[in-house]
Amino acid sequence: MRGSSIETEPESHDAYAAFRIADYRRYLSGWFAALIGTQIQGVAIGWEMYQRTGEALALGLVGLAQAAPTMVLALPAGYIADLFSRRKVVILSLVGMTITSICLAFLSYSEGSIAWMYALLVMDATFATIGRPARSAFLPQLVPREIYPNAVAWSTSMMQLGWVVGPAVGGVIIVWSVPSAYVAAAAGSTIYALLLLSMS
Repeated sequence: MRGSSIETEPESHDAYAAFRIADYRRYLSGWFAALIGTQIQGVAIGWEMYQRTGEALALGLVGLAQAAPTMVLALPAGYIADLFSRRKVVILSLVGMTITSICLAFLSYSEGSIAWMYALLVMDATFATIGRPARSAFLPQLVPREIYPNAVAWSTSMMQLGWVVGPAVGGVIIVWSVPSAYVAAAAGSTIYALLLLSMS
């Protein structure tokens, strides 16, 4: 005999709740495109520096050029994210990254100065570091609090996917044309900036 207590239906979980918000779809799509571009560029720059110099030390200097701005600018970047419009900060950082990628493509095509390529890597990492805290803080503004965990879960999944897909695509591109890898990175950051501009 059944008891008199009333059984309640469990609330259904919407695994795609965050994707039902248009601005989040734009945000995630653009960020994924930029992430893929960054991974492609990372593969290309390591390959090119080693091919042109023949020295393993060149790869270490690439890592240093990319890491130094993060160590120096992490705290100021957080302050900038709190002081100014986060979307504008992210867009400006993407514009800077696009310009540096285009310049890297030109130097790669023309076999220009290695020193200038390192300088551009520092600039690119600087722009990326400045935009990173603003991008992270911008996400909670796009979705309601109850959907935020779902949005973070999707962002994390896409990040992991990008880390796998990006280098693979980069390997295919550099077999065909190394400068094209930098153009792909510029395209990714441009797409992200345009999608952020299209947000309501």
